[in-house]
Amino acid sequence: MSKALSALLEHSEKRLSKLVAQLEDKNGYPSHDVRATADNIQKIRQKVAELGLDPDDTTGAELYHALLLRFESDARRFDEHFGLHLAGFDQKIQKAVELVSLNSNLPERWVLKATAAKKLLKQHPPKKLMKQLGYRSAESLAKREDLAEIYLAAEVVESPTWNRAHFKLASQLDTTAFERRALKLQALSSRWGVWDADDQYVASSDYGVLGLLPTDEVQSMSLLGLVALMLDEIDAKPSDAAKLSQTVAWWSGTDSLIAALDGEPVSLNLKDVALNHSNNSDLGEHMRSSGQQSFWKNLIERYENQIPAAEDILPRFESPILNIKAPLNQPAFEYVEDM
Repeated sequence: MSKALSALLEHSEKRLSKLVAQLEDKNGYPSHDVRATADNIQKIRQKVAELGLDPDDTTGAELYHALLLRFESDARRFDEHFGLHLAGFDQKIQKAVELVSLNSNLPERWVLKATAAKKLLKQHPPKKLMKQLGYRSAESLAKREDLAEIYLAAEVVESPTWNRAHFKLASQLDTTAFERRALKLQALSSRWGVWDADDQYVASSDYGVLGLLPTDEVQSMSLLGLVALMLDEIDAKPSDAAKLSQTVAWWSGTDSLIAALDGEPVSLNLKDVALNHSNNSDLGEHMRSSGQQSFWKNLIERYENQIPAAEDILPRFESPILNIKAPLNQPAFEYVEDM
């Protein structure tokens, strides 16, 4: 069974075999690896048939291209459902933020109050950001611009040294400077230009805000693709987008489905497919990491007795929302050293 897992996850069969053996031994040999692999095969066969393909005679390339066509069709209908089929990036990203914010349970954390955040900007001006937007003073910047957008943009526009200094100043404030509120999703519009970044996400732990970077890849995405990325950003399942409209119901439950029909793993994870569609990726360079991580996470969670995190073959989900989580019973200045 470790051979089948190795083909799906593209990791060492020897390493996988050892980890699964440890999990099975710690849990009384429930054969969860066999069950998980069998469930994956059964669900893949069903999805392949629903795409109009033969489950017994379909190659990885055929499935991959069928998924891209399905996504393109569903993304168009999703855009039409929300009246955004002719909209540009700014309208779509704002709608994606709205949909995910209204339909997700974002956790509450201790973050800077707006008054304290403005005071810190005046004390420690983001000069690069001010120059980019044409402001001569931090006071004018904080007065006329959205604070959440300022703090997100500063994470990218300003230097790491500036951000560390700002975080240190925030950690020195007393409890009256903080409040407990839900983490906020924020759109960064096209006015910021196109950012060249390896990641799609940006987060500010000071102000408790998360967003998508307007990279070439992100700006070319449909509303459905943006929603899938946003859901993944908050550690939700990308296929939860299916709850927003029946036009994309087909993707429900596909997060951890990985097919290895002829030796080439193909992910049915909506985020992976959305990125592959946006990038016009060939099969040999396609994304499948989100689906692989989701499959491995689901397998691990079947076991009551866990292995140490340090021994895990795939990293746990560490989305921006997890990286800025703080314990509910303590304000940010008390956990600064742990972040």
